[in-house]
Amino acid sequence: MEQQFKKYKISFCALLALPTCALTAGYEAERGAILAREAAVAANEDNLTENERFQTLSDLYHDHFMLEFPEYYNELRRKHRWTDHSLEAIRRREQDSLRALEIICSLKRNNLRVAERLNYDLLLRYFEDITAEQQFKDEYLVVDHLGSAPETALQMVASMPAETVAEYERILAALRGLPTLVDQTLVLLQEGLKLGVTPPPTALRNVPRRIGLYLHDDSEASSLLSAFEQIPKKVPESERERLRDTAREEFEATVRPALQELYAYLQEIYLPQARRSIAMKGLPDGRAWYATRVRQQTTTDLTPLQIHELGQSEVRRIRMEMDRVIVQSGFKGSFPEFIDFVQTDPRFFYDTPEALMRGYRDIAKRADPKLVKLFGRLPRLPYGVIPMPANRSESPVTILPAYYIGGSMAAALPGQFMVNTSAVDRSPKWEMEALTLHEAVPGHHLQQSVAQEIGELPWFRNFDGMRIAFVEGWALYAESLGAEMAFMTIRTPGLVN
Repeated sequence: MEQQFKKYKISFCALLALPTCALTAGYEAERGAILAREAAVAANEDNLTENERFQTLSDLYHDHFMLEFPEYYNELRRKHRWTDHSLEAIRRREQDSLRALEIICSLKRNNLRVAERLNYDLLLRYFEDITAEQQFKDEYLVVDHLGSAPETALQMVASMPAETVAEYERILAALRGLPTLVDQTLVLLQEGLKLGVTPPPTALRNVPRRIGLYLHDDSEASSLLSAFEQIPKKVPESERERLRDTAREEFEATVRPALQELYAYLQEIYLPQARRSIAMKGLPDGRAWYATRVRQQTTTDLTPLQIHELGQSEVRRIRMEMDRVIVQSGFKGSFPEFIDFVQTDPRFFYDTPEALMRGYRDIAKRADPKLVKLFGRLPRLPYGVIPMPANRSESPVTILPAYYIGGSMAAALPGQFMVNTSAVDRSPKWEMEALTLHEAVPGHHLQQSVAQEIGELPWFRNFDGMRIAFVEGWALYAESLGAEMAFMTIRTPGLVN
């Protein structure tokens, strides 16, 4: 297998020895300062109160998180540096988390202010969950049906602000970091194959295609360089030419070869050798891994079997609701016939992508003014309804009709309600209202934006609080508000006429 890997530009052993992309002088200095301060607080060298120690540690761990994961929160001042996904950095962060957990546990919870104890419990749980994951090999699952580290970076490069010379230089620096990120991803993929830690092929079959969308023979056609083809006139002409030429050279010399290597490896080695089972029990210690995920994401002590039984009861309840709607609609056929009817009849679909986008934007415009009647606090951060990028418009099992990308107040970036316009015949009108309420408002956009804007909450309650049970639970609740917002009424007249 290693011989297969060597056909690419660098051997596996050489990749392990690669210098990590984050180990710059600035990174080392900032990390050193954080660790020194952490040690001082742990030893309480300054005789701080327990509340002061906890607050200082909380702030330090926020700085540490932003240092190690610069893509999060759209923090523009570090956007040109990607998260270090080398094995060395991963093990270093594991040790950081173990040390942080030990220090947090050493604090005397009862000596904290009553109002601070919940924050303590949540920060403690945050590090408990991180360290619990270390017994599994999650770091090797770096590619799945929704994306990968290189794809995330590619999307960010394509959307980075581009108004000034400094911002264009940041994009260039980000481009220069992509090959190292790809190399690190290749190492993790190869290690995952050795250990049997891979997604199933059904979740991977579209991944090479998504990578391939960035592989243009003409660099000017790449979305990565679109900003350089439309440089604002306020940038001096001599600088425009230099920036454009530099970007093209970087793409041709390093970025495209790296993406070609990743594409070839995924297509020729990784997908053919990925595990065949689809359940997590097919992974090493997969049952325990799945149980850990269930506990973390639901924040309950329910077992996977109990969660499954709860899901089955919900399916039965929803089926009863569907049967009621079918009766109210006047449809005379069977349940399968009704499903086929609403999924195929032309009256339930738009004819063009443009019409589909107008339909979604109309729903969003009707939803926005209704929010003031339901909520006492609304976010200041705006959101847009925009077409989904081509590389995200299909998943291997089904079409993703829409999803939400959170914005950032700090970076002045709006939220984005992404709509799939690639297959209008698979985007029925009857699901659009529920999707808009779920993904945009009052769903994910309202929840995540308000969380950012509550200044008194510590960082980990904005970030770590976004667990599946909380995020998707809120979004389902948002859908349930449709009737109260005069959406999703049962339109009986004319449905089957």
